Amino acid sequence: MKRGKYIAIYEVYYADDGSVEGYSKEPVSPEADDLEELRETFSLLMDALKEPVITYER
Repeated sequence: MKRGKYIAIYEVYYADDGSVEGYSKEPVSPEADDLEELRETFSLLMDALKEPVITYER
């Protein structure tokens, strides 16, 4: 999500029709209980970078 001049990965929640229903207040950060879980988290974050950027609008 682009907010002002910064861009970060947020959790985004979609309605059944595909419209944005909500999103997390803060960007996500990679954290895990073990290395394998951290690898999976980074994989999901890399997948998120393939999606279109949503611009934050008030």
